[in-house]
Amino acid sequence: MKDDQRGSGSLLSLSVATLAVTVVLALAGGFSLVMQKRSLQSVADLVAINAATYRQYALDACQVATEIAQANSSRLDNCTLNGMDVQVRVSSAVFPLLKAGAKAGPSPGCG
Repeated sequence: MKDDQRGSGSLLSLSVATLAVTVVLALAGGFSLVMQKRSLQSVADLVAINAATYRQYALDACQVATEIAQANSSRLDNCTLNGMDVQVRVSSAVFPLLKAGAKAGPSPGCG
């Protein structure tokens, strides 16, 4: 082995290890975003269902939606009332660019 190549194996090993760590961190970040999105969709469903329930009792559905979203570490971005239906849009407190929406209300033909 020539003297000018001494240590090149260490540098190559370090580069491969750095690449492996980068890939693992990227996958972990992607997995975290997917899980956060699913969790946020569950929050949106919960907010919409509870708001629609309160709407049936002529209570302030959007105020309830705001409180439920905040209690679940989310923010209510939009609350629309259409008859007895409630449509909501929430965003994540952790990843503000993640958003989810849901709509709830009585089944057609009920009431």
